[in-house]
This record gives sequence, C-alpha cells and structure tokens, in this order.
Amino acid sequence: MGTESGTSPTPTATATGSALLSWTPVSQNTDGSAVTLTGYKVYWGATSGNYTNVEDVGVNVANHLVDQLTPGTWFFAVTAVSSMGESSFSIE
Repeated sequence: MGTESGTSPTPTATATGSALLSWTPVSQNTDGSAVTLTGYKVYWGATSGNYTNVEDVGVNVANHLVDQLTPGTWFFAVTAVSSMGESSFSIE
C-alpha cells in the first residue's frame, strides 16, 4: 500500500496505566497523490514489533488514549487505512 503513516506516535504519560499517543495526520500517498483515509489503527504490545493489541481509532484524529496498561514498558505503532489498504507500521 502506498499510504504514508505520518510520523511515529509520541507517547505522553497520563494517569497511571495509560498513555496518550499523538501523530501527524497523513496528507498524501507516497507517490504524492491525495489520500482518502478511512481511519487509523493504534497497535501496542510489551515487546518491540510484537503488537498484541489493536484498536481502530477513527479517521479525523491525531491522538488516542490507551488506558488500562499494566506497569512495564510498552511499544506503540500507528497505521493509516485507506481504500488502498493499510500502511506499514510507524516507527515505535
């Protein structure tokens, strides 16, 4: 798929057991053409590159609160979804 996934998610510590992720919205495909997004997906897991959780977070968003996290280190990635399919994972 040629959809760019924007920049990597930036986690911000919030209440205990949660993280607020924010990212730069996608504005175009990798070929420079306009993109029509159908949504974003946020992935997370306790091991780098092994995401055991996923949540569809909508299309007109640039942040998402992940809550109910157990204590420890978590890794996050975001993808953009369009009619062309799903982008590759953002950088963690």
